[in-house]
Amino acid sequence: MRGRAYALWMEILEIQGPPSARSSFAMARLILRTRALPEEITPEVDDPGLEQRLEEALLDMPRLSDMHHRHG
Repeated sequence: MRGRAYALWMEILEIQGPPSARSSFAMARLILRTRALPEEITPEVDDPGLEQRLEEALLDMPRLSDMHHRHG
């Protein structure tokens, strides 16, 4: 669906919060995982595969954050 990848991307950015060393690392992992550069994710994008990868990354974010807090 056109714009869905962009909406998911905006949600991920909102969860990450302000720029920091931790968020930079998370962004690098996200780019590798989704195989997309942030500037390529626009409201015009219609890529079901990208949407799925972003959705999976979004679902994993709280779990990854919880793991970091337990070990950090």
